[in-house]
Amino acid sequence: MPVGTGSITLNRCELITALNLMNTFADYVQFYIENNKPLLINSIGVYGESSANVNANIKDFISTTTVNYEIKSLLNALNSLNDEVITCYLKGKLSGFHIIGDNYYEYLSAVS
Repeated sequence: MPVGTGSITLNRCELITALNLMNTFADYVQFYIENNKPLLINSIGVYGESSANVNANIKDFISTTTVNYEIKSLLNALNSLNDEVITCYLKGKLSGFHIIGDNYYEYLSAVS
């Protein structure tokens, strides 16, 4: 399992639901990651903006972090896992996002 700057444990279906709603009018999302707070997701699109809070256990981040991802790539990675609860590791702001299930993981690079 990767060791990163911190971990985010959350319900995969809750995250997918939030991303599917944003996917109708935006191409990118921004994760606002802060220890002991819900995961804040903001859409970034030409047709408007929205935000959602996803219940998450966020810990071990040295500072508040924001990182952007393409929604479709993120949804493809999440849909490849079957686990109800997943853990995500951010190795570094620009070095990638690891999404971990029980026996499998997906890797995504960030979008600057």
